[in-house]
Amino acid sequence: MIRIFAGESDPGRAHDAAYQFLSLKYREIRGVPAPMDSIMQNPNGKPYFSDDPGFQFSISHSGDWAVVAVSDVSVGVDIQLKKPISLKLAGRFFTKNEQRLLASLEGEEYNDTFYRIWTAKEAICKVRGDSLVMILCRTDTVAFDGTLKDVVDDVFVKRIDFPDPGFALAVASEEDSTPELIIDELSCKHLI
Repeated sequence: MIRIFAGESDPGRAHDAAYQFLSLKYREIRGVPAPMDSIMQNPNGKPYFSDDPGFQFSISHSGDWAVVAVSDVSVGVDIQLKKPISLKLAGRFFTKNEQRLLASLEGEEYNDTFYRIWTAKEAICKVRGDSLVMILCRTDTVAFDGTLKDVVDDVFVKRIDFPDPGFALAVASEEDSTPELIIDELSCKHLI
């Protein structure tokens, strides 16, 4: 099972809040303090707890939101504040198939689809710790019929409707399961 915890942080503190949020959620789930000093990286750069390698996690932050995904299998999560995007950016980092889809869209639909693709790619990257540049340019998240794929390179991708419509959220995992999104009612603001 994949659980995604999200909470708001103080402006400019989302990065710190994400790690403190991870520590808090680890303690809630495992019942012991998180071994934060045991965070290591695998050869591809994916972080893990060397003292508890079975506890798989991924963190992301954007704007004032911090997000932590936890699972018993490798997981990746990405949240992005939606800002206006030009087609030039898609031309630099997206596949031809993704560029064709975006070229057929306008306005808010273009922007929403851009971020649904981008967050999926970042989440896929975080599953294994792969290079984001390689994932962006070589991983096609759009099927030939123009729909967004749910499985990309043997990784399952879920695009989550985030309660704040100004953000896009995606989670990727090696297993096909429906993630549970939990918005922390206390918020991350008390963590830092």
